[in-house]
Amino acid sequence: MIVHNAIGLQSDILSLLEKSILHMDKNQIRAWMKYEFDPSSMFCMIIDNKVVSCLQTKRRTFYNGESKCMATVFTMAATLPDYRQRRYFSALLEAALSRSNANDLVSVVYTTFPKLFETRSFLPVSKTLKYSISSYRCDKGNEKNVSFYNETMDLYPIYKQFMSCFDGSIQYTKQEFENQLAYQLNSQKKILVMKKDNDIDGFLVYKDLKTHIKVDYMVYLNSSSIYDAFRYLSLRTTSITFIVSEYERMEKLFLLDYPRLEGELLVRLNHARLFSQWSGKEIKNASQYYQSLENPVWMHVIE
Repeated sequence: MIVHNAIGLQSDILSLLEKSILHMDKNQIRAWMKYEFDPSSMFCMIIDNKVVSCLQTKRRTFYNGESKCMATVFTMAATLPDYRQRRYFSALLEAALSRSNANDLVSVVYTTFPKLFETRSFLPVSKTLKYSISSYRCDKGNEKNVSFYNETMDLYPIYKQFMSCFDGSIQYTKQEFENQLAYQLNSQKKILVMKKDNDIDGFLVYKDLKTHIKVDYMVYLNSSSIYDAFRYLSLRTTSITFIVSEYERMEKLFLLDYPRLEGELLVRLNHARLFSQWSGKEIKNASQYYQSLENPVWMHVIE
C-alpha cells in the first residue's frame, strides 16, 4: 500500500533510514530527520504494517531569469535491504510524479542513479565532477582571510549573488537556506567563510575525513576566495577532494588530475506546452530548454 505522506511515521522512517542508508552515519541521519524530513511530502510503501520504502519530495522555487515557478525535487529515497528488487521505489516514484504533474511545471532530481529516472522522461542536463588535489599544490591565497561560520553571519546575500550567475536552477528561500546550513552543521560538517576587506565573498561546506578533507560545495564571488579557502584547508590535511558543477572550470585555478563523474542532474518538464508559455520559449523537452539558456545551471545542492 502506498501512503502519500509520512505523518505519524517518524520513528518508522528513522529506523528505515538507519537500516538502509550506508553512506550516512546515525548522527547524519538524525540531522536529516530534524532539518530535511518533511512528512507531508514523503511517499511511503507499507507492507504488513511496516514501512519498507520511502521517497522524500520537496517543492522548491525554479528560476528562469527573473521568472519563477514551483518545481518538485526528489531527494531522499530508501528501501529496506530485504525488500529490494520488488519495484517499490518505482511505484513510489510514479505516485510522486502524479502529484508533481498536478501541481508543478518541473520535476528535478540530482542522483548517482540516472537510469531510474530516464525511463520516466527525465533528461540529463548537467553533471558534477569530483576532483582531488594534493595540499602542496594549494600554495596561493592567504589563510588569514577565512573564518568559521557563526549564526551572526548572513550568508544568504552571497548565495543569491552567486546564483544570479546561473539559470534554469532551483534557488532556496532564506528559510530553506538557513535550514540547509543548520543541516550541514549538525551533520558534523564545517562551514568556512571567506572574506575580502572584512566583507564576505564566499563560503564552502566541508568535512574532515582524517585521510583527507572533502568539500561538498562552494559558493564564491571570485577566484581569490577559493585560493584563500584551499590554502587554509591545505595546511590541515595532505589532500582535498571537492565537488563542482561541470561549468566551474577549476582546472584554470589549480593543476588537477582528471576528475571522475560524481552525480547527474535530470529534469522533467511535466507540461511542455505550459512550460513554453511560462518561459516564453517554444520548448519540447528539458534538453532543448537548457540548450537555449545563455547561462549555465548550478543545481546539485537542492535538498
